[in-house]
Amino acid sequence: ERMKYGLVGDAVNLASRLENLCKTYGVGILIDGAAATAPGVAEEFCLRGVDQVAVKGRRAPTELFELIGSRRALEEAGSDRTCQQLCEAFASAHACYRQADFEGALRQLEEAEKFRPGDVPIRILRDRCQALYEADSALPGDWSPTHRLDHK
Repeated sequence: ERMKYGLVGDAVNLASRLENLCKTYGVGILIDGAAATAPGVAEEFCLRGVDQVAVKGRRAPTELFELIGSRRALEEAGSDRTCQQLCEAFASAHACYRQADFEGALRQLEEAEKFRPGDVPIRILRDRCQALYEADSALPGDWSPTHRLDHK
């Protein structure tokens, strides 16, 4: 009897999607909410919530987090405070976005960009907010802050 060896399953598919999304968001490492909330992770690493997406093949939203670096290394480099300020400003922008306060989100994104000019996740969220703010009409009834990805 032959045995088939291979990696399959939801976790492996999600890992593959996250790896590809690193290019989209211009970051080195993305992890999901389950990994971000695992014991010890938030204490050891500086994490920034990047987006909430529905990846192809999954219906439930997936929270994306950028693993910026180890807290110890950031502290030694003297950039731990900047990292914290970036994360706080970006989290505030996302909170506004999820409440459909696009003007508030744009203001918070300006603040976040002071800490990391040219940041891709900031640009992505700013483009979404700007388009919705400029549409100047009621949001569609099916609007959701979860970004749907139709590609792998």
